[in-house]
Amino acid sequence: MIKIIILLIAGLFFANDYTNNFNSNNISIPSSSPLPTITPTNKPIVTPTTIGWLVYPNAVIVSQNSDKVFSKSEDKIETITEYYEKVFDKNGSKNKSFIRTNTNENILNKLSGVIKGKTLTVEIKKDSGSSTVYINIIY
Repeated sequence: MIKIIILLIAGLFFANDYTNNFNSNNISIPSSSPLPTITPTNKPIVTPTTIGWLVYPNAVIVSQNSDKVFSKSEDKIETITEYYEKVFDKNGSKNKSFIRTNTNENILNKLSGVIKGKTLTVEIKKDSGSSTVYINIIY
């Protein structure tokens, strides 16, 4: 009987020693602290491999991929069109085409040209009675 009691005491001692060593070997134990939250943004991350540099400054991106961006803005369509005309001029586009149409206040402006060896097409659209201007960029 004494051997059983000694074995039980020894077992408790080694079990406690094992638990202490386990916790001291840099093993992280999850805490109940809240994790940081990430807040999404409507502005693109601009890197040399994206076309984020072509997004109108006051636009909200609706969708995008590697060569297309669809956005919208509440700025005047004339202001947005002038902005993109300057983008073509500042980037040395020699072959360019600017078409402005207005039918019953339904406005569609299409700008196209070559920048850095690639064709850039910008369609700027505003429907009659709407203050929202939609911008479609393909590069």
